Amino acid sequence: MNLDANLFSMAVAIGGYLLYGAVLLASLFTAPWHKVRSLENLNILLLSTALLSVVWQLKIGLHPSLGFHLLGATLFTLMFGWQFALMALTLILLVTFGVSDMLWPALGWSGLISVIIPILFSYTLLKVAQSHLPHNFFIYVLLNGFLCGGLSLLLAVGSTASLLLLTESYSWEFLSTKYLPFLPMMMLVEGFFSGMLITSLVIFRPEWVSTFDDRRYLYGK
Repeated sequence: MNLDANLFSMAVAIGGYLLYGAVLLASLFTAPWHKVRSLENLNILLLSTALLSVVWQLKIGLHPSLGFHLLGATLFTLMFGWQFALMALTLILLVTFGVSDMLWPALGWSGLISVIIPILFSYTLLKVAQSHLPHNFFIYVLLNGFLCGGLSLLLAVGSTASLLLLTESYSWEFLSTKYLPFLPMMMLVEGFFSGMLITSLVIFRPEWVSTFDDRRYLYGK
């Protein structure tokens, strides 16, 4: 979901930067910074960011602005909360632009689609599940891990396709035959990536998952 800078006028590119910057500032001001005062927590965040940065480089490029890569947005939101997830994926996005031939005017909209939308969706679904569904281990890993991971990719790809249609960069016929048919497979991959890792973490290292609470999801069940 890395967009071609040629899609945008300068005004549209600046608008993308402003929107992205506003949400990033909100994350900086509301983040629970006390959690990363622990050296262990900080090291986990930094190491996870480095590993996911490598994963982001393993992408399938089909045509300009049409490609797939694992996002990890759901996984990071569950592990670190939406604020630190947003900061981490912003750093990964900067690294990705720095080591590739992508042009910087596209960074704002690429970030909105690949970072902000999946993270805020994952956070919202987590809060809805916590408020309206039983506090159950399987709901956490299956809904918020597996299903949410796949749906977050669906939203990112859907947003990309919508933007490409609005800018008349590609026709619906082209997208529906050359791009979107790969979506179900990539949703499954993203869902298993997020779901399997979050399941392993809450079993073996629950202290690494900030949104998982033993007392809520396990004790007394």
